[in-house]
Formats: sequence, structure tokens, C-alpha cells
Amino acid sequence: MGLLAVANMQMVSTRVNAASTKLTEATLTTQEVVERIMSLPFDHDLLEDENPEELGISTTHTYPDPPENYGYPKLPAGYSIYWEVDTSSATTKTVYIVTTWGNIENQKSLSIPMQISTFTNPKDS
Repeated sequence: MGLLAVANMQMVSTRVNAASTKLTEATLTTQEVVERIMSLPFDHDLLEDENPEELGISTTHTYPDPPENYGYPKLPAGYSIYWEVDTSSATTKTVYIVTTWGNIENQKSLSIPMQISTFTNPKDS
């Protein structure tokens, strides 16, 4: 009985470690995309909201393909990333970055919201 319990514990431990590895990969990949998006100019094409007047409707951008053309790293196998851009005001954009992985029966996702703003000097207005 003791050996069966140890064997079961080993299997559960292996499964948890694999899930932890996937979550760590997703977090690191998403963080890298966050940093790339933060470095884009406020008016960059990948930060455009094509529906700025329509509340609740944001524009979805998918991870560039091929990513190398945009300076983005290649995604680990089985991951996909997209982000939605919503314009809150003339000087602020809300970006929701979503990373998904796994199969259809067991799909996981990680979402990171962020706000990007531009500062307008009142003297320039």
C-alpha cells in the first residue's frame, strides 16, 4: 500500500511540474510581449483601435507572423498570443494581452491588462 501511495504521489508531482513549466513559459513570453508593446510609439499600427467611438468594442491584434520581421521572438510550440486595444481617451489606450496554450479540452490562458498613455505638454496645445 505504501508503494502505491508513493507511486501515485510521483505521478501527481510530475503532472504538477509539467503544468508549472507551461505557466512559467507563458508568463515569461507574455512579459516579453508586454515589454515590446510598451516600447512601441503611441500611434504604432499594433496599438491602433479601429473602433474608438464604439464603447466596449476593441480591436484585436494577433501576434505578428513571422514574428522576426517585427523583432518579436518565436513563440514556444503550442502557445498563441493576441492583444486587444481599447482607446479610453485621446491620451490613453488600454491593452489586454492574452496568452493561450493547451489543447481544446484543457486550454489555459493568461491575461495581462496594461495602460499606455502619452503626455501632451499644455504649452504645446
